[in-house]
Amino acid sequence: MSAITHTLTAQDASRTARLRLGDHYLRSLRSAALVFQRGQESVGAALGSFDRDLAQISQWLDWSASLAANNPDVARLFLKLALAGLDILAIRQHPQERIRWLESALSISRQLGDEKSARVFLFYLFLAHAQLGALDAAEGCARQLYESARAARDRLFEGRALYALGSLTEDRGDYDAAERLLQHSLDILTRLGDERHASQALNVLGAIALYRGQTAQAVDCFTRCLEIAERQGRPNDIATALLALAQ
Repeated sequence: MSAITHTLTAQDASRTARLRLGDHYLRSLRSAALVFQRGQESVGAALGSFDRDLAQISQWLDWSASLAANNPDVARLFLKLALAGLDILAIRQHPQERIRWLESALSISRQLGDEKSARVFLFYLFLAHAQLGALDAAEGCARQLYESARAARDRLFEGRALYALGSLTEDRGDYDAAERLLQHSLDILTRLGDERHASQALNVLGAIALYRGQTAQAVDCFTRCLEIAERQGRPNDIATALLALAQ
């Protein structure tokens, strides 16, 4: 066997081993996401196995992102991990690391022509930028999301994009415009049964009502948020709704 052939064989074996590791990390991410979504009381203990894999998962994502442009199999597995980790990695990554990872996921989804996944990553990029107070970057993602959703006639993500734009408009103090965007979002999301994001729109509408001194309207919005959170069994959202009502 020539030195070149030996090197190529070793590289292939290494890539195969890494892909198998990717499958393992995918199972770890999906298991952790399920625990998180169910809001189990012992979340910390239940995520112990995932936390032990976290550093390796981050390294695997970096490795696969570097190869994705020339390897569709690696790119597709990267997307599976990226989608599986959307919620759970949000509470385990620094926002700057999360943005870098989401931008890679957005680029790879577009490379593969997967515009539906691209819309998912645009929405989470909006959330990540908004968390850092980078409103211009967040708005750029929200507008891209809206345009993509409209072009694809994807009403679900049109509703989520309107929520994103409405919440940013509220952050900038234009309550009338924010209310129009959020109400439009709420109508779409309620009709499509997306209670989780409808609840987020309701929460911002409640905040606007509170700023205006419209107490009864604010209580109605926050009460509806609480009902949705309790129905879905989301402890974090329940706590948020209770805190809003306490105001």
